[in-house]
Amino acid sequence: MGIREYFRRSSAELRGRKWLAVAAAFFLFLGGTNAALALSHPPVDDSARALFAGAAILRVVALVWIGVVALRRAAASPRRSWIPDGALWLYFLLTLIGFVGPVLGGFLGLGLQPFLREGVMQLAGVLVILPFAPWLVAAAVERPLAWSPAPWLVRFREWLPPLALLSLLTVFPLAWLHAWLSGWLIAMKGHAGFVELVLADAVVTTAFVIWSLALQLTAYRRVAQG
Repeated sequence: MGIREYFRRSSAELRGRKWLAVAAAFFLFLGGTNAALALSHPPVDDSARALFAGAAILRVVALVWIGVVALRRAAASPRRSWIPDGALWLYFLLTLIGFVGPVLGGFLGLGLQPFLREGVMQLAGVLVILPFAPWLVAAAVERPLAWSPAPWLVRFREWLPPLALLSLLTVFPLAWLHAWLSGWLIAMKGHAGFVELVLADAVVTTAFVIWSLALQLTAYRRVAQG
């Protein structure tokens, strides 16, 4: 599959009103939790630590749960969209792979300026999850549970090259922009323009997450449909 066809199919995934509620939920939860993280950073007392921890936990829960709902609706999964079943937990465990990338990128970027090091971290976070994209979606939507990666991590030449290129061109810039905005939120708390920056970050984060899901769905369908 060429990059143009992959882009066309991924864009087509986002057509339809079913994504509006998903986008609104991501906007509210991801934007709100990032604002709370900025306001409580650094967590110097008990109340700030509680707010920081609560916002971080809620952010992860929202990212995983709403993501599963979006994937199940888009893929017409036999699983009930909002039910936290074993598939949701498998999806959550697989998403933890994505946290390995930024950690590795942080080590690789030692000695770089903070802005560039953050870029290396975000790039590593985007790249490390790509080979698992079909299995990630299958974990959320398939019944019986897609616990084995063997049926899903196949025919890489048909989907991984366009997925990787599109991720580099679109997902990575959004991820880096979100990281930059998050830093600015911390610097801007208590100043004019903070709310506007929160809204801008919420838009960027929502676009980043939803477009990532669409790209992963295309990889999943390519494998599932043979």
